[in-house]
Amino acid sequence: MKKFFFVAAFAAISLTGFVSCNSDESMTCASEQTSATISQTDAKRMVALRAQLQQLNNKEFGQLPNTFEKSDVHLTAVQKKSKFGRWLRRFWKVVVADVIGALENLSPQPWVTVTGAGSASAKATSELLQLKAPDNGVSTLALQNEGGTVLTLDTLSLRHTVLGGIDDPFPNWLTDSLGYYHNRTIIELNKTNPSWVNLNTRDLTKEISYTISNVTGWCNYPEIDTYFNANNSMIDDNDFLAELVASDDDVDAMFAKLKTRYPQNAMQFDVIYETIKGLLACDVEDDSPVNYSKKVLEIVENAKLSPELTSQLRAGIVVANASYQLWNSAKMQ
Repeated sequence: MKKFFFVAAFAAISLTGFVSCNSDESMTCASEQTSATISQTDAKRMVALRAQLQQLNNKEFGQLPNTFEKSDVHLTAVQKKSKFGRWLRRFWKVVVADVIGALENLSPQPWVTVTGAGSASAKATSELLQLKAPDNGVSTLALQNEGGTVLTLDTLSLRHTVLGGIDDPFPNWLTDSLGYYHNRTIIELNKTNPSWVNLNTRDLTKEISYTISNVTGWCNYPEIDTYFNANNSMIDDNDFLAELVASDDDVDAMFAKLKTRYPQNAMQFDVIYETIKGLLACDVEDDSPVNYSKKVLEIVENAKLSPELTSQLRAGIVVANASYQLWNSAKMQ
């Protein structure tokens, strides 16, 4: 597995920061760094792409529910009554937050994208479970909430986060390591600084970036500080996503609100919606999540979308798979 193609490949195809409104064909145009202009051709192909993913899901898993309202159909009766079952039904909102964090912070600077996904994930999970750091401040992989529920992050969740290899019959960009570093950063932060759960959103987001710096060397602390002194959008997004995750809204209602806040990415969200529904039907104990994600990526590649749109979708799918691996393998006691 190649975990280090991400920097070069991502920089080569991440052109979304330079998209502008210059075509009568344009259906949507936004100045956000992460937004791709959707042409009429791409819009038609996106509709067809979503239909293909629905067909894939039906072929792989049988007829899936039309909404996430019945997403617990895959849980056993015991799981439905357990803390794990209640968490599993809610953690999909954390997966969604992870993906949105990546999409809305897509950047030629890989540390920015990983920070966007990782910080959205950490903030949303902390809010959802009302986690608190250990009283003694000792580094640990387990965090506890007021009700005594302990969440343990498993390093085994790193195993299936790189969706390709040098011998795979996929384009090189499939071998990037965005998902791997998403999971590794959160696990590393949890080990070295369990007090992250007590940080405000800005400090938590920066702490994620500092951890990425320590793990990868992609950035340095002064560069991180300069970036966040000039940019508040990621902080605002994290607060918004955490509030959604902690709310009583189900995943369908969450997507509806996401489309209202980020209308330029509405069609991308439809594709991610179908992808996450498919992942929900996968068994995290085997290779089915990674195999399913590869099939989705192959369909996206064959859809002949613009490079910018392909880049967005690829980032979202890679992060969705990694987030699924991380949170579905988390242990609840």
